[in-house]
Amino acid sequence: MTIADALAETTVGGLDLRRHVSVEPDTSVADTVAAMRRAELASACVLDGDHVVGMFTQRDVLQRVIGRNRTWDTPVANEMTTTLKTVGAEASVAEALEEMTTWWVRNMLVVADDGTFVGNLSYYTVVRYMTALLAEHLDGPLADDVVREGLAFVDFTGINLRPVVTVGADDPVEVAIHNLRNRGLEQIMVTDERGHLVGVVTEFDLQQQVGCDAIDLASTTTGTLMDPNPPSLSIRSSIADAVTTLGRHETSNITLTRETGQPAGVASFRQIAAFVEANLDAADT
Repeated sequence: MTIADALAETTVGGLDLRRHVSVEPDTSVADTVAAMRRAELASACVLDGDHVVGMFTQRDVLQRVIGRNRTWDTPVANEMTTTLKTVGAEASVAEALEEMTTWWVRNMLVVADDGTFVGNLSYYTVVRYMTALLAEHLDGPLADDVVREGLAFVDFTGINLRPVVTVGADDPVEVAIHNLRNRGLEQIMVTDERGHLVGVVTEFDLQQQVGCDAIDLASTTTGTLMDPNPPSLSIRSSIADAVTTLGRHETSNITLTRETGQPAGVASFRQIAAFVEANLDAADT
């Protein structure tokens, strides 16, 4: 069975849909962010009774909360995303993943036929499921020599990577926030004076470390908030290495570096999964 077959035959309801916190529409933005931070999750489902009416995510925190304290005491209903993508529990994971990729969303709300809330299908849940499938084809009972060799000998030098956007560790964190907001990025790389990678700042980092705190973004340096040990690989690492890294870390992006230590780009899970699937399809022909 190929990965595509497994995705098509597995229902959304068969995955873990508990990756969320839930709040009521009149919950304040500050309390919603606090709940997300305590749970260490990137989204909150806004429920009116047993029906979901909105979603509040780490992207909303970045765009509408950080440094904008006028929103902190307002009801989350005023700031939440109301254009929601939903999926039924009986839909296949393949169908849900296609919708997530098409609409570029990281969460899909799972609802019953009568519209009641069942759970949240997060992109990270799909990532974990797919990396387990990939591992089966690399080292498990479904291992195939052609697949293994293809993934072990192909690196990222010939793959179109997402662009490098950097800030300095001593730059104000408001510079990093500005770039994330205006470029639509999930993370930004932090470099030293020689251009070497020293860390990464993600939307999630900002949600957890800034959120609704009254931090002076102009005087706080990016280096104090960055992750100094982000999931990263050499650009010459194999696709197989990337699969292993995705499996160890709860992330949808891997930072790639050059031999000089300078950032080379960002490889997304979508790119890696697409390459692996093409490799598996080739092995089946």
